[in-house]
Amino acid sequence: MLQVFRRDVLPLGLAIVASLIYFKIDVPMLRWFCGDEATGVYSAAYKLLEVQAMVPAILLAATFPALSKTVVENPREAQRLHRNTLLVLLGAGGASALVMMFLPKLAIRVLYGDQFDDAVPVLQALAPSAVLTFVNFLETHMLVALGLVRAQMAFALALIAVNVGANALLMPKYGGVGAALGTAITEVVLLCFCAPLVHRTLRARVAA
Repeated sequence: MLQVFRRDVLPLGLAIVASLIYFKIDVPMLRWFCGDEATGVYSAAYKLLEVQAMVPAILLAATFPALSKTVVENPREAQRLHRNTLLVLLGAGGASALVMMFLPKLAIRVLYGDQFDDAVPVLQALAPSAVLTFVNFLETHMLVALGLVRAQMAFALALIAVNVGANALLMPKYGGVGAALGTAITEVVLLCFCAPLVHRTLRARVAA
C-alpha cells in the first residue's frame, strides 16, 4: 500500500497541486505588477476561458474510464479513442478560440455589459489558450491512464517556473495581455511535454 502511494498517489497529488499553482498564480502576480484595475479586467476575460474549460472536463469525465481500460486491454482501440477525442476537442477548442479572437467585444458585453470593454484585447490574447487547454486536458488525462504520473508531476512542477518566468517578463510591460500571453506560453510548453510522450507510449503498446 505504501509503495502504491509513493508510486502513484503522491506524484498525482503533487501534479494536481502544481497545476493549481501555475493556473492561479497569474492573478496575484498581475496585482503585484499592475494593480487591482488591471487584475479585474484580466479576471473578467479569464473567467470566459474557465467556463469553456468545462467542455473538455465533461468530455473527459465520460471518456476517461474507457481510455484507462483500453490502454491496458486493447492499446489499438485506446489509440483510436484518443484520436477521436482529440479531434472533438480540437473542433470545440477551435470554435471557442474563433469566438474569442473575432467576437471578443460581443462575448464580453453579453456577460458584463460595456463595463469591461478593456478586457477585449485580453480575451483575444487568451484565444490560443482555448485550443491548447482543450487538448491538454486530454493529454494530461492520458498520462494518468498510461501510468505516467511521475512524468506528469515533473511537467507540472516545471510549468510553475515557466509560468512565473513568462509572467515576470511580460506583465510589467503588457499588463493583462502579458498575463494572457504567459498562459498561452505555459500551455504550449505543457503540450510539448505531454503529446510526444503520450503518442510514443501508445505506439509502443500497439507494437508490443
